[in-house]
Amino acid sequence: RAIEIDPDYAQALGLFATTLAWRVIQGWEAQDSALEHARKAADRAVLADTNDPWASIGRGYVSIVSREGDAAIMNYGRAVDLAPNFAYARALLGVSNAYAGNADLARIHITKAIALSPRDTFLDKFYLYLAVAEFQAANYDAAVEAAERAIQMKPGHPSSHLFRTGALAHSGRQDEAERACAAYLELVPTARSSKIERTVLYYRAEDRARIAEGLRIAGLPN
Repeated sequence: RAIEIDPDYAQALGLFATTLAWRVIQGWEAQDSALEHARKAADRAVLADTNDPWASIGRGYVSIVSREGDAAIMNYGRAVDLAPNFAYARALLGVSNAYAGNADLARIHITKAIALSPRDTFLDKFYLYLAVAEFQAANYDAAVEAAERAIQMKPGHPSSHLFRTGALAHSGRQDEAERACAAYLELVPTARSSKIERTVLYYRAEDRARIAEGLRIAGLPN
């Protein structure tokens, strides 16, 4: 509605691109067509106002879903440059580094985001992003702890359960991993480790394989 009223409203265009790309992550949209639509909206947002951080966030979301690692980091970094205290943008810069294999940088930005906004609407996501980073670094106990913090805040978010399950399995905590897997399957009964390996947003094949292997160890069907 906002874009209908003002077709050059950069923040609305950036939010639209962000939401559409997020829906692709959830499996609620056809990836190719939705990402093309989101990319066009994000590009329009940047053209409308290069200084609106939501324009860069929209572009970053399109890049991260497309596994365009350098572009995601660049776009989220631009959003942070424009608004250094924007905690959500900083957390996204962190998770884009985590997916690209830069766990140390990811941890710095995500913990900064938590410090900037300890009551943030998206605080559970910040801890989920931290779990993504710690898993990438093979710090499995730390990944479990971060995922459990996210689950405490939002028990129904499947991704937090996914990373908790994989990290528990790789840390050798088999009984806990199996219970975590059962909880994950209650939320996503159709989940399969092979599909997760194809769709999880890690850029490196070895990271995608590692999370899938952890889920299989925990008992998730292939």
